[in-house]
Amino acid sequence: MIRYIRIITIIILPAILIAANYSAAGDLGLFKTIPVETPGRGILRMSNTSFYSDIESNNILSRKYGIKDSRIFSSITEFELGITKSLNFNGSLPYYADLFKQGSKKGKKTGAGDIVLGLRLSHGFDDTMFKGFSFGGRIRIPEQLGYGPEPLGFRTFSYGKLAYSIETSTGFRFKFMDCNISVSMLQFPNAAKTDSAFTTDTFYETGFGYMGIGRPDNSGLAEGIFQNQLNVSFGTAIRIKSWFAGILEVNSTSFIKKPKREKIMSIAPGFRIGSAEGFNLSAGMDYALSGSIPDKTFMFRFRIPTLSARGIKELLIKKRVGEEVRSRYSLVAIKDFSKSDFTYLYEKDLKNTLQNNLSDRGLMSIVPGERVRRAFQQKALVPLPDKPHQLGVRLGANYLINAEILDYNVNRSSGFKVPLLISFPETNFSLSVRASVTDLVTGEMHTLGIISTRVVKSRGVNFFPIGASSDIEFMSEPERRVYEKELIYRWVEEFNNVLIDKIEIFGWEPKQTEIIGDEEVSG
Repeated sequence: MIRYIRIITIIILPAILIAANYSAAGDLGLFKTIPVETPGRGILRMSNTSFYSDIESNNILSRKYGIKDSRIFSSITEFELGITKSLNFNGSLPYYADLFKQGSKKGKKTGAGDIVLGLRLSHGFDDTMFKGFSFGGRIRIPEQLGYGPEPLGFRTFSYGKLAYSIETSTGFRFKFMDCNISVSMLQFPNAAKTDSAFTTDTFYETGFGYMGIGRPDNSGLAEGIFQNQLNVSFGTAIRIKSWFAGILEVNSTSFIKKPKREKIMSIAPGFRIGSAEGFNLSAGMDYALSGSIPDKTFMFRFRIPTLSARGIKELLIKKRVGEEVRSRYSLVAIKDFSKSDFTYLYEKDLKNTLQNNLSDRGLMSIVPGERVRRAFQQKALVPLPDKPHQLGVRLGANYLINAEILDYNVNRSSGFKVPLLISFPETNFSLSVRASVTDLVTGEMHTLGIISTRVVKSRGVNFFPIGASSDIEFMSEPERRVYEKELIYRWVEEFNNVLIDKIEIFGWEPKQTEIIGDEEVSG
């Protein structure tokens, strides 16, 4: 194990010292390599990986029962739910099928395997070759949920034995390629130990390490083999097109403690269709280089696009708007953003981006910005304040979105660090805005609350840090402007999420406010 740690260290250290072009984080479509990234808070990521291979029948099954053409199929459904930005809860549920022929008839054995649950902690880095790292553990629930050992001696679907895995992964990115390395230690603390290794022992992939089918007794019953193991996997995805990538995985599994077995080695070329961020499909063939595993295993994987409560609600709202209230949009105006913090210089960009985004989404009809500007100029000339409905007439709107910029900060910090050894300094851009919606017919004010967002820019690596902030590199104005724009886009996205949550504010049936010319409006 020390040798593997040294190899991984040699690979990682050069990576964290070199900056490289950013490649979007997401699901690379790898089959066995543990990913580095975790989904954000409240985000659900789901995938399914399937393994299919031929496997030899043992002598008792072949001679006594006439079993031939044995094949095994494993389908592993996995999910990851973000608890915080860096911590996720994950799990998997296997579904197994053993297919065979007995004489001229076809037979099968199908059923669910044991549930596996776990936690994973990750930390990522932007704009550097080093993607980040993750550390976690999983446990197989010690309940026999499906098939246990059977007289015909096929593999055991459900074990009823405790098993746990300690896992770590890291990754790095190049301009056209993403690479991940993962290491996992799988333990079976209460399982019966196998005394000897036999040439007929066969191992297969379960999605939670390798399990084995041992030597059969006179009736054909073959007990499962549970042997502690160390798994190391290297996977890479090479982007050829935006929607197509070639993938390659190399896997190595060493069995720990007795009996001594040959190391399992395999190589798996394949391809991925679809982007790493959206729905994608992967297919590949795992070729055995050494070890008691099937010579070839076909692998197929698909990933469901990231889901969130807000995202699902937004899709439902869009469908309802599109199908039920197709021509009944509310008329909404956006007021110029005011600010209590005069260090923010881009409030006009913030307002225009929000206005364009809401208009493009089609959830409501947005009053042109020039009309809003003229209406407020005329309002300033009126001796007495307009009542809400009078302002609505000037604007040609039923609702008015108000926003006040409360806080804008740019802070440099040491970021993640090992005290007195190494740090990964960051520059943090943060923006907080108080928002509300005014109903211009009833005069009622609806508070959206304080909406905040931030952008974190990694600033390289600092060895032997001694100060509170290790970021001695300052941004140029053009570079700073790039991150200001990203901050604006992220705030608008967060505003949209809040708006979807409170979409009931807007009455889809249009208010009967007569829209007349400004010249007909009295003070």
